[in-house]
Amino acid sequence: MEKLKLEEEERLCILAEPLRQYLMEYVFPTLTEALIEVAKLRPEDPIDFLVSIYHRLLSFINVPDSIITTEIPYCIQLRKTM
Repeated sequence: MEKLKLEEEERLCILAEPLRQYLMEYVFPTLTEALIEVAKLRPEDPIDFLVSIYHRLLSFINVPDSIITTEIPYCIQLRKTM
């Protein structure tokens, strides 16, 4: 049984590699810079601060309107109600 579990974990790691590479190349560098700014400035509402950075970034790049959303993600909605 343990061998099956290890084989499954290895297979999942292999399948996750393209996603990991995408995140490392496109998401983490920008997200890291934004989080460093949050740590430096310590805004009262860090989530809103990150959203404002996101909107500023969108104004600098050519993003199709079809993939831009103004809806607040569900996990953030939950956080704000707690």
